[in-house]
Amino acid sequence: MVESNIISKLASKRQAAIAPIIETEKIGDKKTPRLSGTAVFSGDKMVGEMTKQETRGYVWVKQDPSGSIMNISTDKARANIEIADSKGRMKVLTKNGEVKIKIYVSASGLVTGMENTQSFDGAISDVEGAFASGVKNEIYACIKKSRNLKADVLGIE
Repeated sequence: MVESNIISKLASKRQAAIAPIIETEKIGDKKTPRLSGTAVFSGDKMVGEMTKQETRGYVWVKQDPSGSIMNISTDKARANIEIADSKGRMKVLTKNGEVKIKIYVSASGLVTGMENTQSFDGAISDVEGAFASGVKNEIYACIKKSRNLKADVLGIE
């Protein structure tokens, strides 16, 4: 997730800029880079970091998380879902001086692994519901972090 216009966002007084935080992880004898979160900038200063979950909330709305894996766990099943396709958009509404945001996300995924403890049909239904809740929770986490940092990462204003 690389912001194509990070320089203009760093200069912006409205929308916060973000940049990936990369750490190295030792796997065997090799050090491998991995995304550990996202740095958030307000003006030209780093004001905080978003976790992987908060970062994916941003990606659901502003980019496309296709290819990433979401791990789901319910009472009836555990599943790994590879996100195959996703489209997100945001609509900002103002009513009586109050700003409201409507976020629309359409996503599909492929079950790449699953353990179920109940019937398959019941497990699939539970996994679908948990997937939808997971997407919503990640987006809410991003919005909450954005508010806490007082940095508009989603470009709401």
